[in-house]
Amino acid sequence: LHHDYASFDADDSAMVEFNEHTSRFLQKANLQGITVDQFFNYTADRNIVLFPRELQPYGTTFDDRFVFVGPCVRLPEPWAGADWLKDSGPLLAVALGTIYNNNANFYRQCMESSRRLGWRCAIAIGEDTALTDLGDIPQNVRIWRKGPLISMLLYASVFITHGGMSGVVEALYHGVPLAIAPQMGEQAAVADRIVELGLGVRLA
Repeated sequence: LHHDYASFDADDSAMVEFNEHTSRFLQKANLQGITVDQFFNYTADRNIVLFPRELQPYGTTFDDRFVFVGPCVRLPEPWAGADWLKDSGPLLAVALGTIYNNNANFYRQCMESSRRLGWRCAIAIGEDTALTDLGDIPQNVRIWRKGPLISMLLYASVFITHGGMSGVVEALYHGVPLAIAPQMGEQAAVADRIVELGLGVRLA
């Protein structure tokens, strides 16, 4: 996976700084005997995996130390305005996760696509995207900082996502087709697996 879906250059200055921060954290946590590489690549004797083996890239290479038990799916959260999701007509749900979500242009494209389709559109934009960067918000669109994702998926016709495993599993649990725009290597691996299984498409 690290070979096929490399996300980071270990010699990049940002990665060097990240590794230094992690090393200091390990010392602070009295884990001085563990290297940064060991910390991120440790495999226990027993591992519980909260998604199906079929979603794991190269899933057949994981031995009996790994038990794939499937998801623990969250219940819908009470959310002001979530009743709008229940209205009639197709719904496009959009969320890019909690880290790489500052992408106003992407959200504008989603709004335009929903307008052309005549669909409603619910978007969770995170904390960093400025509302003013989104332009005029059409009547068929609802914007949340942190969207009621499970409620969105209960009524969604399609889920546009970055490909984080949690959101992908939750969408599949609710029978929602996926359109994945991966932001990093592991998400690209998830996207490719979804395409292989015929459960969605990869956008980039």
